[in-house]
Amino acid sequence: MRSRVALGHTGRPLALPRGMGIAYAALLLAGAARVGIPLLVPTAMALAWDIAGALWCVAFGLFAVVYARILTSPRPDGRPG
Repeated sequence: MRSRVALGHTGRPLALPRGMGIAYAALLLAGAARVGIPLLVPTAMALAWDIAGALWCVAFGLFAVVYARILTSPRPDGRPG
């Protein structure tokens, strides 16, 4: 939701920026790992946390890299905000 709102509030088209598909996939995989691995292998809970945490970091890192320019540059439509 944050990625779509950032585009709308900065006057950009609501089209997925390059690289965000990978970020969304990493976030979904993080959730699946956090829940799925302990269900399949209960003794691997710490490993599931590590994998989920790493995937979350990848997702947030990609968001930060892609949206840093969008959030710090002027609106392309020239409107204030």
